[in-house]
Amino acid sequence: MKDCRGTFAVAAAVRESRGVTLEKIARSTNININYLQAIERGEFEMLPGGIYNTSYIRQYAQAFDFDEQELLEAYHQTQAEDEGGPSDLRQSPRRRRSIWFARPRMTQESGS
Repeated sequence: MKDCRGTFAVAAAVRESRGVTLEKIARSTNININYLQAIERGEFEMLPGGIYNTSYIRQYAQAFDFDEQELLEAYHQTQAEDEGGPSDLRQSPRRRRSIWFARPRMTQESGS
């Protein structure tokens, strides 16, 4: 099985070879540099989670013209492996909310 976290190490090496620093990416994307470092190390549990993770990975790749789809696929594969399930079960089930509406009171008008 392919080491998906290794894909992020390759991306870091490509970024460095292109002369792009993490500081520059942090400034241009407004992503905390600690999150960028976590992405490169494959420590996704350090990221805020959900859509933020995929957005940060996409912006990171775009910042130095790396294949964002390759990184996103590696990320999703890593998440599926960490959860122990197939990659199709990436999203957690949504909680259903009950919505209660107040009914207006019906008043009886006395008519003469």
